Amino acid sequence: MYTRLEELRTAHGKTKKEIAELLQCNRQVYARYERGEREITVAMLVKLAKFYETSVDYMLGLVDFVMPLPGKNRKDVTIKVRERIYDAGQKAGQE
Repeated sequence: MYTRLEELRTAHGKTKKEIAELLQCNRQVYARYERGEREITVAMLVKLAKFYETSVDYMLGLVDFVMPLPGKNRKDVTIKVRERIYDAGQKAGQE
């Protein structure tokens, strides 16, 4: 899950500080969420899922494909996230 937080953030061109402001926490706390050093609350997951227009299931790693919420076209972001996931898989396969 924690790698998906970073993947979604970077695919949307956001900084840790910007996402921390969205979640109303400081940048260091958010950075700990991304590194898996701190558990993220359900309320924050829901807020991020709405912001990124994806599902909490995707963010939790229950599904391996981006599930955009209906109503908006986020195809460009979906493609970027899929490319990052593919690249990460390729790197893991080379190790």
